[in-house]
Amino acid sequence: MNLKQIALSIFILFIAGTSFSQNYINRDKAYSKKWLAKYAEKSNVKTIVHENDSSLQFLVRDSTIQNLDIILNFDKKGKCESEQYILTCDSCYRKFLKATLNNPICRWTQIDSNTYLARFPYRVILTAKLDNMYSFLMERSKMEGKIYRKMVHESLD
Repeated sequence: MNLKQIALSIFILFIAGTSFSQNYINRDKAYSKKWLAKYAEKSNVKTIVHENDSSLQFLVRDSTIQNLDIILNFDKKGKCESEQYILTCDSCYRKFLKATLNNPICRWTQIDSNTYLARFPYRVILTAKLDNMYSFLMERSKMEGKIYRKMVHESLD
């Protein structure tokens, strides 16, 4: 592992340990933007922020670490409905995904090789390796509560 990967790993574990205990789903844009800026400042990394009415892109672009993109999408009420994370190396991706899945609050349940469901009250679906092999998406479930619960319980059996 080179120095850039080590630095990104430290940054990822720091962000994952602090921000994933309360992810951005159902949070408003102002909260999300403030939270991301706070940790970028503490980590002293260069970032680029792009935003419009329905999204917020937080891009880590620092020559000392690997790139990391966090893309948040917001619904018509201004609440975050999805979070996408895009990394640039396999080991960074695996560490970031593992830190996310190890969150004791969400208690993720794997339902197939790339899909995980958070415990019922959160109703969040995580899909790994989307269009980019080093990415994953967490999104608010649109499933009826009864169906969501059933899927989680069937996977546990």
